Formats: sequence, C-alpha cells, structure tokens
Amino acid sequence: MWTYSGTVSATSYDVAVNRGTDYSSSPGSIPLVNTGHQYSIPAAMIFNGQYGNGASSGYFSGQIIWLNVTG
Repeated sequence: MWTYSGTVSATSYDVAVNRGTDYSSSPGSIPLVNTGHQYSIPAAMIFNGQYGNGASSGYFSGQIIWLNVTG
C-alpha cells in the first residue's frame, strides 16, 4: 500500500480490446488482469536507469497501467 498527496491520473489500457479506462478518481480499484495473451513490450516502454534496471521477460499480458502523480 502507498499513500500520496496531490493529483493522480490513473489509466489502465487493455491492449486486447484496444481501450483505456480512467481510474483517476479511485486508482486503488484498478483490476489487475491476465488476458492469457502475450504481447511484446516495445523497447521504448522498458524503463532503464533511474526508473529501474529494465529487467523484463520482454512480454506483458495485455494490460498497461499509467500512474502520474503530481503534487
């Protein structure tokens, strides 16, 4: 669990159906799903350096979650 103060923009994007859902009013309610399909992670989306080490299997299950916290 994490706490924050400020404004949160939270979107879950389902690649299988090509649709995003805005969860900004309740980011904790984002359902985590596994679509059963494997999609390649575009190289530009793999974090490196200050955001992590880039370790990844190179695939994701079809759901991308964006959290943007400003304060």
